[in-house]
Amino acid sequence: MGQSTSIKSMAESDEAFRNYIAKLRSDLQQQATDVGAQVQKKIDDHYASSKFTDQVSILNGQNFDFVHQKEFSLENLKGIVDAIANAVFAGGTEPPGVNVNGDGKSKADDTLGPAVGQLANLETYIASKVFRVLGNVILSFGTATEVTFTTDIRSEPLGYGLQLFSAVSSESYQSTDFFNKDYIYEYLYIYDVRFSAQQAKSEIVQKLIQDYQDEIAVYSSLHQDLNKQLLAKEITFQAWLDTGKQFDAAQQDLIKTKNDLINNAMHSGKPELLMAM
Repeated sequence: MGQSTSIKSMAESDEAFRNYIAKLRSDLQQQATDVGAQVQKKIDDHYASSKFTDQVSILNGQNFDFVHQKEFSLENLKGIVDAIANAVFAGGTEPPGVNVNGDGKSKADDTLGPAVGQLANLETYIASKVFRVLGNVILSFGTATEVTFTTDIRSEPLGYGLQLFSAVSSESYQSTDFFNKDYIYEYLYIYDVRFSAQQAKSEIVQKLIQDYQDEIAVYSSLHQDLNKQLLAKEITFQAWLDTGKQFDAAQQDLIKTKNDLINNAMHSGKPELLMAM
């Protein structure tokens, strides 16, 4: 992925330091094999439990980052996330370490086109969400103390049938020969973004049911406000009675439709449509 400014500068001018970083990278590459296997298990478990059988990878890859303690920043992470999003959603050049699956991208584009216009419209939203998820993981490791090799494995829904599977690993090193014993933090990023049309449908059904539930709650609140108006003698009894009947009728229609959505999903042979409810 990259190096912070001082690490990059010293690596260019100091052979001993360049060899030191190369050794750290080599060791991290070896650990990446095990971490990658953990990510794959996360993927397998997700789709086995959800029963979404049509999933396809949109992109996958791995990157490394080396950061001097005094220069800690999420700038490199933001840069790679934006570059990946541009490659996937806007046809940009794939950054090093990233593999974009053209067939998977086409499937997502064809499926989501009617809903979002074109896949490119999701670029900023998805990039922001991925950056937030991974950035929070990095910050949770800490940036002021020693970090033994630590890995955070995640499965995060991005919406629209897209699912992020990621691993962020971190470890710190301290050398008496470089940077006055300041820590050097190394980061390993492994990621796989997958798309499932079945998951997209599930998320739409779940969102629709939640929208109905929210609207039902609004009518419950309206009933309470109506009762308060009657008690305060702001409306007549007849107005309270007639309006209450209309509110009741509207609320019952919402409840019936919501229950129909749930029952249809349950009896469609795909109860996984309600997996997150």
